[in-house]
Amino acid sequence: MEYSGLEQTARWRTELAAGTQEIVDAHSNMLGPVATVFWDCMYLICFCLREPLYRAGGLTDSVDRAKVSLLTHTFHLLLTSWDAALQGRFGAAANNARSVSEAPAYLVAIHLDPDFAEKWINLRAAPTVWEARSAAANAMNRIRPGQGDAWRTSQEQFHRQVQVYSHINATTALASVGWQPGKVAVGFGGAVDREKLDAFTGLFANAALVLLAACGTAMLNMLLKPEHWDTKAKRVFAEGNALIQAKAFELKIRKRDLLEQIPALKEASDGLRKRGSRK
Repeated sequence: MEYSGLEQTARWRTELAAGTQEIVDAHSNMLGPVATVFWDCMYLICFCLREPLYRAGGLTDSVDRAKVSLLTHTFHLLLTSWDAALQGRFGAAANNARSVSEAPAYLVAIHLDPDFAEKWINLRAAPTVWEARSAAANAMNRIRPGQGDAWRTSQEQFHRQVQVYSHINATTALASVGWQPGKVAVGFGGAVDREKLDAFTGLFANAALVLLAACGTAMLNMLLKPEHWDTKAKRVFAEGNALIQAKAFELKIRKRDLLEQIPALKEASDGLRKRGSRK
């Protein structure tokens, strides 16, 4: 027997799509320069994926394939989170925050530590994020003693901050609805909320900057003209990092948890390239 569905379903889906688009339009008009930071980072991260994937002969090196697959997954998580924030589905947007925060450590560890890379490639081993942070931090410490330890501490602090959004609880539930007076609550479709929009888009722009810095360490060996990419990335990073730090209070971002991890990773990226990273 063929299932015919409910007559009201198609109309409801049309109404839901229209309501969602209204929220996206309202939020799009509220976005400031933080959005430019996010999209500039995403463009440069995408370039790190596109060039190796479309190169003649494809990817044959198992470590390079591991880096591309991880970066692709994180890229998709960031896109999904950004779109969900614009749609006013803030709890859903934040649900990926912990995974996104963990990805740079995995990416750097795969690139710098052959033993860790082997564990990652061997799916049965499943290295933990704590192992990834240790491997990445040890590599940074070899460049500047103590730098990796400070970076790992900031990563762990950020992890604790976003951990709550990875589970079903009152915090994630309340993030999904605009209850406050003067806020537009839209049943099931999302909510228009300038304060939450600023906080979450600021978080994702910052996450994109951290991921961009990790690409500066892990992906340059896969580009045909790494110096061209690096010049653009340094400009985007410097300007974006300055903007995020200047707006940290306004965006409700805790500087110590979010911002200290970026300069350490970027400095490590520069130092590793000078010394010669994995070829």
